[in-house]
Parts: sequence; structure tokens; C-alpha cells
Amino acid sequence: NRFVSSAGKINLSGSIASGRTKQERYRTWLSAAGSWQLGDNLNLSHENLVVSDNRFLSEFDYSQRIRIENSFTLIHRTPRSRIQSDVFHFRSLTDAEANRNIPVLAGRTFMNLRFEPLPTGGSADLELAATALDREQGTDRLAASARFSWSRAWVASNGVALTSDFAGTAVAYSYGGDADGSSTRSSTSFGLKLRWPWIKRNSSEFAILEPVAQFVWSPNSDSLAANEDSGLMELDETNLFLANRFAGFDRAESGARLNLGLIYSRRSTDGSELDMSFGRIFRRNGQSDFSASSGLNGRKSDYVVAAELKTAKFLKFKSRALFDDSLDVSRAESAIEIESADLTLSGGHAWFGPDARISGSEFTELYSLDARYALSRSWAALARWRFDGAKEEPINEEIGISYLRDCAGFELGLSRRFRSSFDITPVTSIKFNFWLGLGDGSETSATASCG
Repeated sequence: NRFVSSAGKINLSGSIASGRTKQERYRTWLSAAGSWQLGDNLNLSHENLVVSDNRFLSEFDYSQRIRIENSFTLIHRTPRSRIQSDVFHFRSLTDAEANRNIPVLAGRTFMNLRFEPLPTGGSADLELAATALDREQGTDRLAASARFSWSRAWVASNGVALTSDFAGTAVAYSYGGDADGSSTRSSTSFGLKLRWPWIKRNSSEFAILEPVAQFVWSPNSDSLAANEDSGLMELDETNLFLANRFAGFDRAESGARLNLGLIYSRRSTDGSELDMSFGRIFRRNGQSDFSASSGLNGRKSDYVVAAELKTAKFLKFKSRALFDDSLDVSRAESAIEIESADLTLSGGHAWFGPDARISGSEFTELYSLDARYALSRSWAALARWRFDGAKEEPINEEIGISYLRDCAGFELGLSRRFRSSFDITPVTSIKFNFWLGLGDGSETSATASCG
């Protein structure tokens, strides 16, 4: 159900089923996601999920997630400030023992202030943050941090743009639980970025070719703190020209490095768009805090190449790849969407190489395809396919049919799931979804699944 009011909205969904034993009478799950406007600049959002047992969502094909993340977020915004507080609760659905070690509760509050214009020119940002991690077993942690950054740009008459950056960070940690103690760390960085955009324009298109070179230097900054907030990092076109690619405060890039890249974009009067980028990072010394599969470790990073194409009518395509000097690909991802009057088709391919830091790690390759074909104004045929290229076996296959009108609809499908996080043997399910429009933008739905 979806409920909407002047203060906000909330989406509720869930189900109940009979238990598998006499002691387990019922099995349930309930999801609630909402957003609420508490004032002119204050917003509260939340995403919550409760489930009676670890296998319920997977067995009835509601979700193949392996972890529950419940969150509450409170945000206050003004044109030059942002204050945000988050509370998270985590629960593993695959390994009960893991719940003793992962943070059961995590809290974070940060404030960002923007200062501009400045007497020195440019703009500055000040960010103050505090985080807390609480575990059933292991090390609890409190961290307080402050980060200051300044940036200024100059543009010459020939179009050459120079940007200078400075950033400084200080963090203090306090530990509890299995390990008591405290530590501190600090880091700074200085950067210069040079851009020279070349512009081509005619009656039908507008194109920009932009070579970019960025030099960044940071003193070495060793950290005794465990890396809790920057573990999932990888090179892509969005962070190629960042001075620090670690998302949190526990780690920071150090040493001298040169980020080089070439960016091309084109816009046509018919509405089509093309964006392409290519680049690489060179370091004076290697960066060991990045994993081998991230494309960022070592003295020379992998090459990153990315492209995104959107046509005016029916096609969207996006692709990204990482490869080394020998043209060996470590990561490759592609996605395509095709939409016409009757057919909606989306597909994807992802290939990830093995990670040398993980014992027994192997490459991963996944294919996906979703299709919807309109048989008439109200009727449509549906198909879904997932395939594991590394194991050369299907993951999920599904076909179905749907009926939709303004006030009611249903979907009937036959699904074959070959494996999941919990099951090894194939599972066949017949799914039936039914919903009613209530005339106020909300919906009531009932779902049944048997296998």
C-alpha cells in the first residue's frame, strides 16, 4: 500500500505464510519506505525491512538479498549548508555468525558548510563528522573528523582552465568492546588541474574534446585504524580526477600522482547524446591500500574507458572497462535499453576478474535480459533471464503475462530459479500478483507464490 499526505508518503508491503513446523506458526516480512517533510528545509526518510527468518524472502522469490540494511536519515539543507544524521541497522541473512562481527548499529552525523566568495577567490568547504559503530562481538568505535578544502579556477583567453585545490583532514578514534584505546590521523593534499576544451559547433551538433591533466601531491599518512568506511573502491570515469578516491576518513591517497585523461561529449539537435572518456593514473610510489581488482593499485593504474550513448527515440547504451598495458581486462560492464511502441528490452553484461587478496577468488561473469512486449493496450508478455557465464549455467528464467487497466491489474508468471544464496537445487514457482487502484494514487496488492 502507498499512503500520501501533505507531510510525506510511505510505501508498505509485506506478506504472511504458515510456518514449517508446529513451533513456527507463522512466517512474515514487512517493508516500509517513506519520506517526510518536517519543515521548509528539514526532511526525514527511512527504509525498513523486518523478516521472521533468513530464508523467507528467498524461498518465495521476494528478494535474493543477503543482508538487511535498515536506515533512518534526517537532512537539513540551506543554499550553503547541509546537516545530515543517519542511523543504520544491519543483519546478515546468510551467516548467523556474521551478525556477531558486523556492526549491529551504525550512526553518522556530518555538517558541511560552503564559503564563497572568499577574499582569496574561489570557494571553501568545511565538513565536520562523527561516526559510531556498535558490534555484538569485536571492536566498537567512535570517530570524529574535520575536513577543510579550498578550490579556485582561472581561465585564460585561449580557453585553457587551471584549477588549484587544497584539502586537509584530521580524525580522532576511540575504541571499545574487545579493544580499548585511541588513535589519531591527519592528511593533506595539494592539486593542480589543467583543462583545454576544444569546441566544434555547427547547425546540427555541438561537440567538445577536452584533454585533462591533474597533478596531486599528499604527504604519506599511515593509519592505525581499521578501514571501515572505504573498502569498496574501484577506478571509473567519475573518480579519475579526484584528489582522494577513498570515500571515507579511514584511508587517504598519498604520494605524488598524475591523472591523465581525454573527455569527449556531443549533443545533437535531434536529442541524441554521446559521452566518452579515457584515462589513467601514474604514481611515483605504489598505493597498496587499494585491492588488485580495483584497478587503482600499483604505480600505474589500469586504463579506464567509458562510453554512454542516448538516441533521441529508443536506445540507451552504457559501457565501461578496465585493462592494463597487456590489454588484459580486469573489469567490464555494459547495459542496453531499447524501447519502442510495443517492445521494452533491457540487458546487461558484467565481467569481474579474480581478486588476488581473496583466497580462491575466481572471475565472475553475469548476463541479464528483461523483456516486455505489448500484446494490446492492456495485455503484455513478460520474460526474464539471468545467466552465470563463469559457471556456464542459468541462474533464473521466468515467463509471464500481465493485464493492466487504470484501476486494476494482475501478473501471472512461471519462474525457474536454479540457485540462490541459500538453495543449490532448482526451484520452480508459479507467481500471481494482483493489485487495485484506490483512486488516490495508492494501490492494494496481494501476492501468492507456490513452488
